[in-house]
Amino acid sequence: MFKKKWFLLLMVSVMMMVVAACGSKTETASETAKTNNGDTSKVPDTVPENMVELYQAALKEGELTFWSATEEAHVQGYAKRFNEMYPGIKINHFVIQPGEAAQRYITEQSSGNVSVDIMDGSQRFYPALLERDLVQKFNYKDYGVETTFYDDRLISHYHLTYPLAYNTTLVKKDELPKTWEELIDPKWKGKIGVETRVGTLALLAQDWGAEKTLKYLDDVLELDPVILKGGIPTANSVASGEVAFAIGTYGFQIELLKKQGAPIDWVKTESIPVYNYLSGVLKDAPHPNAAFLFNIWMNSAEGVKAQEEFKGVGMVTNTENLSKLGKAWKKAGIEIIIDKEENLEQITKITEELTGKVNSLQ
Repeated sequence: MFKKKWFLLLMVSVMMMVVAACGSKTETASETAKTNNGDTSKVPDTVPENMVELYQAALKEGELTFWSATEEAHVQGYAKRFNEMYPGIKINHFVIQPGEAAQRYITEQSSGNVSVDIMDGSQRFYPALLERDLVQKFNYKDYGVETTFYDDRLISHYHLTYPLAYNTTLVKKDELPKTWEELIDPKWKGKIGVETRVGTLALLAQDWGAEKTLKYLDDVLELDPVILKGGIPTANSVASGEVAFAIGTYGFQIELLKKQGAPIDWVKTESIPVYNYLSGVLKDAPHPNAAFLFNIWMNSAEGVKAQEEFKGVGMVTNTENLSKLGKAWKKAGIEIIIDKEENLEQITKITEELTGKVNSLQ
């Protein structure tokens, strides 16, 4: 009798241990339940209170993969600052242009072998993903993100700016145009550079309209411009003196070259066009919590500051966390013309027309 009772007690104990073990296996990193049975004592003081649960879930994953055209050295700088706030999460970075990234991810998704968690790019690169419902929706606003795009699927982490650039040796200050239209002057014939994608003018078209924008490009082309490829090479052409002005380079590259002592600066035109650079966590991402955490961080004051520190990019409008350029342009009273979600179709169409005109000259 004693042996029978002892045997029954033993079996009950074993069954309880099995149930407990099985229960522990059901918890995944994507669940909202806290690790360590709710114990947050081991969470670093750098983690904001509202980020604890997401951080702990991300910490279980331990890493994320980020596809971006940003240089490796810049992203490693971001990673350093990110890990100062959220230690224990590795950022794997793969350098790739956004258009190529979108197509490569679609191929991976079709094969059922997704290797990427998060990518970035301007909004024109996302329609193919959004149409297939391949960007995850998330409650970003619960974590302090003020503005989201495409039904809470994308957020902006910096603004890609396109000021009119000029060579400070070739152009005197009293010769500088005060508006984009004033650049159309016969004395600058053969001395203006135009980047082939003409993204600058596509953004200005939101304010100008298609007719005025296409006419403006025709007037520029009458001045026999130098056709250039790539925003960074375009800035280099200004700095080297190959051209006196350039349409289609980036504000951050102008600032970088200025720091290096190059004779280049941006013109205080009445307006400056800007792209929202958007990032989103992709469907079937292997490390979704780590990716959401990193995405939110890039949009935060700390993330924006880190991106300006290492790459020179930042936010120039619609935020308290203005970059150095944003503050300068605000002080100068320059209007920022930023791409809007509702204008995507218009921007895409005018970009094709503008690019067609430029490419026909090559």
